[in-house]
Amino acid sequence: MAVISITTVGYGEVQPLSDGGEIFTMFLLLFGVGSLAFAAHVYIESMIEGA
Repeated sequence: MAVISITTVGYGEVQPLSDGGEIFTMFLLLFGVGSLAFAAHVYIESMIEGA
């Protein structure tokens, strides 16, 4: 389920999540999107600087 959440495929939950599981999933999604945004920033910055 973690891989499905990070890749934002979103097939749905295999089994209902507890409150803790939902909170963990929210942070996991934020981390995944934040990591993607950071990687894009680094790539674009290196393209602009010509490094």
